[in-house]
Amino acid sequence: MDHSSKQAQPGSLPGYAVANAYTIVATIYCSTFSLLYYFIAENTFLSVIHILALIAVGINYLVLKRTRNFQRTDIIMTVGTVVVICMFASGGWDHTGFLWPFAFLPFVFFLSEPKYSLYWVYGLIAGCAISALLQFTGVIYRPYSPVAVFNF
Repeated sequence: MDHSSKQAQPGSLPGYAVANAYTIVATIYCSTFSLLYYFIAENTFLSVIHILALIAVGINYLVLKRTRNFQRTDIIMTVGTVVVICMFASGGWDHTGFLWPFAFLPFVFFLSEPKYSLYWVYGLIAGCAISALLQFTGVIYRPYSPVAVFNF
């Protein structure tokens, strides 16, 4: 007796559930931190970045719903990578932004297609490396000690 034919086949629900969960978490995160950065930290740059990320999360969800292709990750990955690089470049939460690229890496491997995950890692590291170079050269404000950036 072949038991493999009786097992449930994967459907669209897991992708749909991930898209819904991501949208809820990202909406709460982006809206909360856009307000915190604007009113508490008085960092307009990061506030605007998070508002733009919130708009992108909404657009991403509408695209996913319209196309019914819940495996698309281009918008999610692009927004996440840009936000993380901006957090790194500006210092983010009280100059802890150099930790955000490492926190984002599990999402890269979870959300991206396996054949493209290394491209996202390269993009993330390249963006942060450019930011680190700009910090070392004095083009942008250096929120970290040189040791922290070098350790990154």
